[in-house]
Formats: sequence, structure tokens, C-alpha cells
Amino acid sequence: MVIVDQLERQQWCDFVQRHPKGSIFHTPYMFDVFVRTRRHCPLMLAALDGHGFHWPTGRDNLLLISVGTGVFKKTYTTKQITGMAAAEQGLRSLQSLMDDCGRVNQAMLQWLTNCLTPWAIDRAVGDMKLDSQSGPQLATYARYNVLLEPGWLKTTVKLDLAPEAVAKIAAMDDPNNMRDLTDIGRLAAKEQLKPEHFPPCFDLR
Repeated sequence: MVIVDQLERQQWCDFVQRHPKGSIFHTPYMFDVFVRTRRHCPLMLAALDGHGFHWPTGRDNLLLISVGTGVFKKTYTTKQITGMAAAEQGLRSLQSLMDDCGRVNQAMLQWLTNCLTPWAIDRAVGDMKLDSQSGPQLATYARYNVLLEPGWLKTTVKLDLAPEAVAKIAAMDDPNNMRDLTDIGRLAAKEQLKPEHFPPCFDLR
């Protein structure tokens, strides 16, 4: 790969600001976040000495709010997997690895913090409520997300959708799904967001 032009940071910022579709996610500042958080969860970014922030830890000192984009788990039969080309099997394995990393990250945050929204990690550790209560409580943590599964949607946000419809909506690279995904997000927010998730000790003075 040959770099034919190297933008200065200010030029980069100016370009994003002028572009009609530019957002914070296209700026060098977001690039810095990605670089500095590689292989680290946000709590580690705030607390570890090497990152330079040096924020004081504690359930009354750090408030970590995490908003997911939805979780969809596509399953395959043994016949489907054995019928895949080797390259596709490798791609599915990487997706599985990314899912595992996400669960480990979530488990760490629920264990190390005063977790206000415990999610079930797996059948072995459950939702880790007791682990959170007896853990170091380095921050107060709330995680909001949607499980794009027919059972969860019906139970939690009272949406009765067929598996085929859920699979279609889960294709987040399809802009036609934006309205449906937004509606699901609003319904989930009504169920999940609670005033007690934002303790008075974090009010701006």
C-alpha cells in the first residue's frame, strides 16, 4: 500500500465538517478513540495509567453508559456448515470469535462495576448479579441493547415478529430497515431506561 497524500488533522476535520454526511465518527478524534481502546474496554481506558486519563475509580466517581446497536445471532445446521466453502467457514469462525470477545467484554464490565442492567452472559455465569455486588465496583455501569430474537422482542417490547422478519430487520446495512430498527430502539428504551440509572452524584454542578 502506498500513501499518496497525508492529510493534516485540521484538514481532516475541515473536510468532515464541510461534507453533508460528515459526523463525529469520521473525525480524527474518533480515530484516536479507536486506536487508544484497541483490546481494551472503556473502563480500562479511563482507569489504566498508560492511557493518561487517570480518572478516579469507584461507583460514585465513574458512570459508564453503553448503548448497543442490537444483537442478532444467525444459526447454522451441521449440513449448512459442512457444505460451506473453506473461505466462508473461516469468515463464520471470525464472526463467532468476535461474538465471544463481546461476551467476555460484557462479563468483565458487569463483574468489575456496580452493574445496574445485568444481562445474561451465558448459562454458566448467568447475569452475574452477585459477582457485581461482591466485585470491586470500579464504576457504575448501565448497558442498553436489543436482542433481535422473536422471543425477546415479544416478551420485552411486545413485538410479535416471525423469525424471517427479524432476520430481514437485522440486516443493518440495508437503509430500508432504519425505520423498523428505530421503532424497536424506542420501545426498548421505554422499558430499559430508568431514572435510578443516573444517580444524583453524577449531576453536573
